[in-house]
Amino acid sequence: MNILITSVGRRSYLVTYFRDALRKASVQGEIHVSNSSPISPAFRLADKTVVTPIVYSDDYIPFLLEYCQVNNIDAVISLFDVDLPVLAKNRRKFEEINDTHLKYESAVSSQRVVIQEYIEGEEYGLDVINDLEGNYRTTIVKRKYGMQSGETDCAKIVEAPDIVEISKKIACRFRHYGNLDVDVIKKDSKFIVIDMNARFGGGYPFSHIAGVDLPLAIVMWLQGAEVKDDILKAENDVFAQKDISIIKY
Repeated sequence: MNILITSVGRRSYLVTYFRDALRKASVQGEIHVSNSSPISPAFRLADKTVVTPIVYSDDYIPFLLEYCQVNNIDAVISLFDVDLPVLAKNRRKFEEINDTHLKYESAVSSQRVVIQEYIEGEEYGLDVINDLEGNYRTTIVKRKYGMQSGETDCAKIVEAPDIVEISKKIACRFRHYGNLDVDVIKKDSKFIVIDMNARFGGGYPFSHIAGVDLPLAIVMWLQGAEVKDDILKAENDVFAQKDISIIKY
């Protein structure tokens, strides 16, 4: 099983998670990664790497299609919001060359602008997990305590039944594949959904370190195997913080 992670950037941990998932599932395969920059840190951990045209280029999709066909790619997973609608728009083209699962949810035009009210309150990050048929499985709720460059930097796994109920409604309405990264703010007694991204978000490592193994679940789903609840279960009250490491080449 060969998996391509597009727009991989700095998310080296996801390359490691998916390599571990193949090993745990006893599946032979490779983790391929792509990015428009040749100096992406995650490149060093992948089995194969490729530098692509930029997402907005007319050459981007033809390039990826050829790469997927030549390298027998079974699943394409994007980590970039701009990438998602481009892949979604061209989903059928990928399906024509292989039974490839594109992780996507939105086909919204990049010309639209959303203006939101500024809201202060407690912020929560959710990993809302569906299987590859769009069926709801679970939600991991994280109370955010720190942000850095738009990503969760410090968080704690918490029990929040009211937020989970909101996430179930979202999951059943959109029937996304895999992970839906959702941000919620609690203002007074109200929970307000402010953002949703159909991809692995920067807060996923906090779920992973608490025991959730979504990459393994995805590999198993691609095989048609049953995924038990404990694979997607997080230990409550796990508090964690990201660190920065310097890599010498």
